[in-house]
Amino acid sequence: MTAKGIPQRVHLVGIGGIHMSAIAHVLIAWGHQVSGSDLKLSPLTERLQDQGATICEGHAAD
Repeated sequence: MTAKGIPQRVHLVGIGGIHMSAIAHVLIAWGHQVSGSDLKLSPLTERLQDQGATICEGHAAD
């Protein structure tokens, strides 16, 4: 946990959406390790990847 009570590593499902991507940007700015998944990659997910997020296309567990 960090000082803000949020785990250091955070995974967001639907990270390519406008709201989840905004949350991801804040978490990255606060120093969290962010990963996520979305049905399709997009310019929003590419920007997050450029900032260090690990993003998978699709929601399958495998």
